[in-house]
Amino acid sequence: MDILSPVLDGAEACLFDLDGVLTPTVDVHRKAWAQVFRTALAGRADVLPYNDSDYYGLVDGRPRYEAVREVLLSRDINLPEGDPSDQPSMATVCAMGNLKDSLFLANLARQPLVPYPGSVAFLSAAVATGLLVAVVSASRNARYVLKSAGLLEQFDVVIDGIVTAELGLGGKPAPDTYTEATRRLGVTPSKAIIVEDALSGVEAGRAGKFGCVIGVNRGSGAQALMDHGASIVVDDLQELVTQWPMIDLNRVKQDVDDITTTPIATATGAGRGPDLAATDMPHVDPKVEPVGTDTPSADLGMESLGKTIPRARPGVDSGTTNKPPTDPDHDLGSLPKLSARLGLDTSRTARPSSDLDASSDNIITSDSAEILDLVSTDPHGTALGFA
Repeated sequence: MDILSPVLDGAEACLFDLDGVLTPTVDVHRKAWAQVFRTALAGRADVLPYNDSDYYGLVDGRPRYEAVREVLLSRDINLPEGDPSDQPSMATVCAMGNLKDSLFLANLARQPLVPYPGSVAFLSAAVATGLLVAVVSASRNARYVLKSAGLLEQFDVVIDGIVTAELGLGGKPAPDTYTEATRRLGVTPSKAIIVEDALSGVEAGRAGKFGCVIGVNRGSGAQALMDHGASIVVDDLQELVTQWPMIDLNRVKQDVDDITTTPIATATGAGRGPDLAATDMPHVDPKVEPVGTDTPSADLGMESLGKTIPRARPGVDSGTTNKPPTDPDHDLGSLPKLSARLGLDTSRTARPSSDLDASSDNIITSDSAEILDLVSTDPHGTALGFA
């Protein structure tokens, strides 16, 4: 059944979430959050243990400090807010969020990051039909993830966590970030398609009265996505590729081949995408040890690496398009060498998470776990004078 044609009628832009829509990094985020909260709540009989339903309902798609607040609030745990510069050894909301970020980046640094082939095909088809395209992500690391996946140059606009903070925008489920993307693209929300896997993201699409919200079910559940605002739901965007009108499917396949194949070593010797220098990585806690993550199987005959999806672009506001913001953490060329930051053994190779035993989810070293010990034993900060 053709469910895409009505969606495309009058559409001028397609706005993509990142984690779980374009790249399989949602699993990296999920594991990092699980380790932070499960350790923090361990041994507390008076609170519910953290589980995956918390991730999909309270965390997924939200800025990381807001996610910490949501989970702690759901357990009636009160911690001081702290400051974004807080180290993971401090018992604050920001420190917990920073610990999670270090876990995520340390894990990501050593993994081959291959975007979902079906999502690349959908992106290629969108560009081929003349749609403007943007990424809208709560992550402050979105540009690094896009670059390491070979996708950064494909997008006209990137709205990430740093842009959100700089402009004081509300995070998902507020529609602010998606609305800002359409403003920069020069289109109205009613002419834009949103592609999301998070409940908070589809809620944002509904709240902003966007033309259509495509839900991608990576674990949130098809019915839940529909209930929260998705117009249609698919398990993979590949299901919709053949429904694009008047596109060259051979060209789409070639674009998928070009972007999703031939690993190129990252600074830790296990990545892919553009040639990532050792200075490309955002700040990472050097005491955090990563584990493996899943990478999607590339089943479309991928054999070559390479190039930006060609396109003829309509006018886009050149002053607000895909360029790095001013935050120094976003300067991909200004940081010390990644290997020194992480202290990683680059001779180790990545393994898919399906090969890891249950203990492999434990990705926090004793040094990094100090904050978790503090939260677990003193969740209200009484001993530290925060009560």
